[in-house]
Amino acid sequence: MSISDTYSYKVNYNEIPRHLKDMDRWILWQIEYKNNKPTKVPKNAITLNNASSTGAGTWTTYVKAKEQHTKFNNKYGIGFVLDGTGIVAVDIDNCIKNNELTSSAKDIIKKINSYAELSPSNHGVRIFCKATLDFNTRKKGNYEIFNSKKYATVTGNRIKDTLSNIENRQKEIEWYINKYIDVPEQPLKPTTPTEVIELASKSLTGQKFKDLFDGSNIGYPSSSEGDSAFLYMLAFWTDRNPILMDSIYRTSGRMREKWDRRQSGTTWGQLEIRKAIANVRETYEPVERKDFDFNKYKSATKYKEVKIDITKASDDEIIEILSKAKSLASVEPMDNSKLEFILSGVDSFDKEVGGFCLGECSVWTGVNGSGKSTILSQMILQSINQGYKSLVYSGELQDHKFQNWINLQAAGSKHIETKTSAQGKDFFVVKKFARERIMKWYAEKLFVYDNSNGFNYRDIIKVFEAYAHKLGFKVFLLDNFAKLDISDLDKDYYRAQGKLIDELCQFAQSYNVAVHCVSHPRKVHDRLIEKSDISGTGDITNRADNVFAIHRLNTQNKEYLKSMFKIQSTIIESSNNAIEIQKNRMFGTSDYFCFLKFNERSKRLVDARNPNEVLYGWDAEQKQMEMDNKSEYPNWVLSAENQLLGG
Repeated sequence: MSISDTYSYKVNYNEIPRHLKDMDRWILWQIEYKNNKPTKVPKNAITLNNASSTGAGTWTTYVKAKEQHTKFNNKYGIGFVLDGTGIVAVDIDNCIKNNELTSSAKDIIKKINSYAELSPSNHGVRIFCKATLDFNTRKKGNYEIFNSKKYATVTGNRIKDTLSNIENRQKEIEWYINKYIDVPEQPLKPTTPTEVIELASKSLTGQKFKDLFDGSNIGYPSSSEGDSAFLYMLAFWTDRNPILMDSIYRTSGRMREKWDRRQSGTTWGQLEIRKAIANVRETYEPVERKDFDFNKYKSATKYKEVKIDITKASDDEIIEILSKAKSLASVEPMDNSKLEFILSGVDSFDKEVGGFCLGECSVWTGVNGSGKSTILSQMILQSINQGYKSLVYSGELQDHKFQNWINLQAAGSKHIETKTSAQGKDFFVVKKFARERIMKWYAEKLFVYDNSNGFNYRDIIKVFEAYAHKLGFKVFLLDNFAKLDISDLDKDYYRAQGKLIDELCQFAQSYNVAVHCVSHPRKVHDRLIEKSDISGTGDITNRADNVFAIHRLNTQNKEYLKSMFKIQSTIIESSNNAIEIQKNRMFGTSDYFCFLKFNERSKRLVDARNPNEVLYGWDAEQKQMEMDNKSEYPNWVLSAENQLLGG
């Protein structure tokens, strides 16, 4: 049984802790859509006007809130306001996968050991306990904690085997913050010439910066080399901001007439700035300052000197270099049993590689018309079906065309009808009621990059990082490399693609997300494509965690597969496409084929060995299957429907 994808206003009053009931801090809440995004709006239980988490006059007693909640027959939920007087709420979002709590959620619930309940979305957990915080709220990814100026929804759907009371848990809350939040205030990046000069002058390479700023060329063969070194430093400290770099250079002792000399349609100075920006890949990131500890080889900045003579380097520079390596024994061992995988929906594929592991980057390739975008949009839907939010960059399809395609796939054959154009051409459309339900289902879970913002890869990756960090998105698709501006990565297009894969792999690992990207192969004739056919070749395939090829099976390809791999001819003959696992770093799988059938009506590719269509969460039949199980909640939730009322 699956948990409903919609928000629930239902409340199990019996399980709400007495400690909360005794406080006059209760409100109602209701979902309202703003810019097509659902928002839980607090409501005054008496007037039904908007309430305020800082306005005590809009709160009421538990008895009154319950009375109004019952009166309006579950058209509102109920909530409790936290005002900084000792009650703490811990939120764990998106922590229920395949009807089970994630390992991290179980870890937190067990450690804090206080009252815990299912959230209204049925995808998260909230824990209430007593503790003191020196801040109002703090959040990192799917983990949040707050104790003031905010309200918490209350469902009473207590997690089985958790306490029915709210307990004192100061040490446990400190543990939670250190392990799952751990977002101390960080210094901001410098944004003015004064801030840049002051910060750079105090860094480990501060003396060299000051010498160059003053106009010295000591250690450089000429003033031009000194200019280059200074501009490289400025590119690092200013986050490659050309305006800031120009302003600082003009105030330095290096400024001379040559800077504004006309050259190649611009000035010599602007050309030098562009060269520095193009060559500096790493920029300053604020880090928490600590006293130097030789065992940790602490580095004050991430600045990497391009040319350092080790025999003449200072102690600080040596320490900076030593910090680039660490003892293998200091690496925390990986527990593969705790890795999180997202199923693809293709049974034979999932059985072979487990699905897609968070923290990995997968490259997809295939000739035009092979089905790359088709299978990937299906896998996006499958990710949403498992509770993972997804963000897509589609460089080829306009937004409305991508929406139409993915709506057809989400609908399935039975919710699609045929219409005829004025020219007599038949085409498929999703039935109106189904389209409305589908779009409501993925409204807050599926986003697309707005191509009007341009195609520069840096801008797109920044958007990806923001959605991963702030909104907890876990699946990202780049379709495709040919539609990205990656010219500033490398003059050679193929090498630039390899460097882009490096950045995507780093993004996947840093935010523990699954990244999919599409790279077109070189042109091939009369055979299946191979890894060596991918544009960029080893630069891409060697760096990616996974490489998958999509093949469209014609008669020649089918005969080749039957002779080479001795695969059952009946499976091959009935298939239209195939996924070839060309590389899988986790399990070492390669040269494995998963055969697919194409449904022209629903635009779905289904497993040829198990061709049943997937029912997505919006589907009424899926919801009826859930109702047949008597409860919308798993048996580990103490809901009224499950009749496990205790405590």
